[in-house]
Amino acid sequence: MDKAELQRLKAELEARAQKELDAKLEEVNAYLMEQTRARQRLDQIRDANEMELRKEFENMRKELLVSCYLSVFDDNDDSLISVENILSAQNRDWFISVQ
Repeated sequence: MDKAELQRLKAELEARAQKELDAKLEEVNAYLMEQTRARQRLDQIRDANEMELRKEFENMRKELLVSCYLSVFDDNDDSLISVENILSAQNRDWFISVQ
């Protein structure tokens, strides 16, 4: 085998190795992109679940406040007005904290 033949074989091997490397890098890139999309989907699901839990918590908190205030006050009109005022203040505070 002469020197030119060795150079040609070396170039062919390097080209084949580069193609294989490029193919593997494309596989890795596709895998990483798929993992990124999956992570984004999981993040969206987590965020939606968290938002739903926050809403449920807030609704339960409001229901408990109403129940608590109603059990403390008697049935006369002044007490009911006080309950309405307290609940309005609670809602106002809640809306301010959400924004």
